Amino acid sequence: MSRTTRVPYRIAAAATATLLVLLGPAWPAFADSVALAGIGAGTGLGTDAGLAAGTGLGMAADGNPAAGTSPTGPANWEPPPLPANPQYPPDEGPGGAPDKAYALNTNGQGGCITSGVTQPITRVPAAQSMLDIADAQKISTGRNVTVAVIDTGVNPHPFFGNRLENGGDYIQSDGKGEFDCDGHGTIVAGIIAADTRGTGLGFIGVAPDANILAIRQTDGNYVDAQGDPAGDLTTLAEAIYYAATVPAVKVITMSVDNCNTLANAQTQENSQPGQLLQAAIHYAVDVADKVVVAAAGNIPNGNTADQNSQGNAASQSASSNPCASVPQNDDPDGNAVKQVEIPPVYANDVLSVASVNPNTGDPSTFTEWGPWVSVAAPGENIISVDPAPNGTLLADRTQQNGSTVLLQGTSFAAPYVAGLAALIRSKFPTLTARQVMYRIEATAQHPSGPGGRNNEVGYGVIDPVAALTALIPGQNGVPVSGTTQIKAQAPNSGNLDSLPMRIALIGTGGAALLLLIIYFIVRTNRHNRRSQQPQT
Repeated sequence: MSRTTRVPYRIAAAATATLLVLLGPAWPAFADSVALAGIGAGTGLGTDAGLAAGTGLGMAADGNPAAGTSPTGPANWEPPPLPANPQYPPDEGPGGAPDKAYALNTNGQGGCITSGVTQPITRVPAAQSMLDIADAQKISTGRNVTVAVIDTGVNPHPFFGNRLENGGDYIQSDGKGEFDCDGHGTIVAGIIAADTRGTGLGFIGVAPDANILAIRQTDGNYVDAQGDPAGDLTTLAEAIYYAATVPAVKVITMSVDNCNTLANAQTQENSQPGQLLQAAIHYAVDVADKVVVAAAGNIPNGNTADQNSQGNAASQSASSNPCASVPQNDDPDGNAVKQVEIPPVYANDVLSVASVNPNTGDPSTFTEWGPWVSVAAPGENIISVDPAPNGTLLADRTQQNGSTVLLQGTSFAAPYVAGLAALIRSKFPTLTARQVMYRIEATAQHPSGPGGRNNEVGYGVIDPVAALTALIPGQNGVPVSGTTQIKAQAPNSGNLDSLPMRIALIGTGGAALLLLIIYFIVRTNRHNRRSQQPQT
């Protein structure tokens, strides 16, 4: 067979090979179906079902604790269950009622706080920048919400205007909540509601249109006949119960803590004052519909301008604190706590707030860890109103024991959360207290850890803008998340339609065949031309 006669055969062979590929065996069958349950339904919130199940907050979409969150029963730090008909504290009315006589202790204390501020502080606090308070206030400013501040009282200040109200005095029978010898409560109230708009100052309260109900319950500058400071669990329970009965109050905050060793805490939780406090908090949340916020507490040291519920004044000196010699709760085992903070221990009803550094986001060295911690907020490098009775400007430090101390402590992290709760209750007035608490936890910047929380910062640093804008299942008309079937089905081998695949392959094969034909034609023509040339 000559070369010229072999060309058609080569073309035919190439065409045959291509057709064998195109008409080959059927494509393998896919699986019958693939069902993806709950993708996109409530993701990130830890509600009912889908991929978010078991990764969220351990609370249902309505803000109530989810079933089965404590499968092993209560931990040894948890308070006993409330009885079916708990005993509530007596309602002392708006005037309050001291449980004993207290007097100002001037022995080495120097009397009440005075102002040393002479220059205005114009910088924006790092805490405000961290939390993006300016953008949050474009959405809500806390209008029509009253926050009850249970503390050392609150001194009037120009930045409170006429929004400061008297909530009573549990230290002096003829006193009022609008008096603060210590200055602590005034600083707390300033973080919540100081209105500096139009002044050119960088600091502003979280909810500058909110009202403050000032309740004076504790003060280490006032002592009884035995020298014990003013304020105890009984009067704290009474103050909470009274605040819960005030219709205008939507948020209750208490930057007061009682630190105890585990054994002592169990004794206090089972005591009558402890049970009254537990009942009062539960009443405030579930009956009166108030959001309750508490400081998580501090590791005792001499450099934290903070306060505890027993009135151990601002320095929280090691000598006066029962937890001074007890190590930090650094064991991740919830049953291995070494010290317990009251009232944060009533974790089912309280947003307990830890402190972080606003510049780094790291937990503050002084913040008390614990399984009861809910969220975190900045508690260092604090700026607030000048807390002295005659203060008109701002302050970022105080004098204690003859030395200057920066304002820091979980006491000053808690009002950032209380202020956020006021913003939410103003923006979404139909949400229940538990829904607001859940919203704050759900939108926090979750740390690593099981369920998106740990014992240092709880569910993480609060995010005010997210808390005011997030779509939460079960709130504001958003449906509660559930299981959604998203089917991704492909036909089985019996029903497979191979036409689209065959068309694609025919097109590819046809192009390859055309190239082969062109190749053989070109090669044959070249060969014929060479064979026709004269031989030398």
